[in-house]
Amino acid sequence: MGMNGFLLYNIPNEIRQAAQQNNVGPDQMENFRQDVTRVGYLLYGGPALLGLLFFIFGLIIKSFPVPITITSLVLYIGATAVFGLLNPMSLAQGFIMKAIFVVALFRAIKAARAFENDRRDATALGGLPA
Repeated sequence: MGMNGFLLYNIPNEIRQAAQQNNVGPDQMENFRQDVTRVGYLLYGGPALLGLLFFIFGLIIKSFPVPITITSLVLYIGATAVFGLLNPMSLAQGFIMKAIFVVALFRAIKAARAFENDRRDATALGGLPA
């Protein structure tokens, strides 16, 4: 999150550097700035927002274990797919770690279901509040 936040903050510097490298004329500068800003927000803001969302999910997972775990799995696979479309080589980079995360999330769904069942059973027996 922090790195992507810094990259978002640094977009104006990237625009200046890219404009100099690509010899963007003054008449094209505004369109160039808008295009690079849009792409920057997508490439840097999306992962930063996703990281923030995963952090929040970690804080509230005990309240909603199954929905949050399933949502996390869907978001992780979706983000991996989107970045794979943007850069197919990113699918191969860290493939083992990606596979471990997916397997861990599937196991976490199973554990979350067991947790909810145990909580429901304990509540039915009068042991724990819902």
